[in-house]
Amino acid sequence: MYLEKSLISRLMSYRHALINRTVNTGIFSQELSILTGYDSTQIRRDLKRIGNSGSKMHGYKVKRLIDRIDSLLNTRESIPLFLVSDNTYSKQAIINYFDFFTGEAMITHCFDQKLLLVDPNKNIPLTETIKNIEMNKNRPVIILAVANDTAQLLAEKLFFLGFKGFLNLSATPVLLPKGAIVETFDLPKALTKTIFFALRNRHE
Repeated sequence: MYLEKSLISRLMSYRHALINRTVNTGIFSQELSILTGYDSTQIRRDLKRIGNSGSKMHGYKVKRLIDRIDSLLNTRESIPLFLVSDNTYSKQAIINYFDFFTGEAMITHCFDQKLLLVDPNKNIPLTETIKNIEMNKNRPVIILAVANDTAQLLAEKLFFLGFKGFLNLSATPVLLPKGAIVETFDLPKALTKTIFFALRNRHE
């Protein structure tokens, strides 16, 4: 099934809301709308497209929805993550965040922005480390948590070392050759969206 990028993004939001829900029996599109910020009509359209139809009485089965989204997004495959960071505090905060994932994503290596492996016993250059890492079908995804003026340079170096997937946490867009997947976390957009719905809920 072909999935547009916009649909994939919404499905990921639905899944995140569903797996963090304490009640796992059923959920209505209106509830999912509150949790994700997406219009309930859009949600029903998306879920119907992936083969899930809810009932007026019980809504959608939560586990069935999660399983279906997982099967489409391949989220059950374990993907190693390489974190490149320029700050000890931001590095630890990101590692703590990903500790909440249950096997689908795990930070296996941490590097500082000078491309040195962060290890209390040894400091091995990244290029040398890469040679000792098996680059199988589940190639590691790079998390770039570095300064704006170094993000592009580091991404280019890593791309030419064989990495294709990047999560960019800097405020600077990263442009790479064809074949690379770069997702930039837009903090201002997320903040604006949060403020909008917080204000709307306050006036309702």
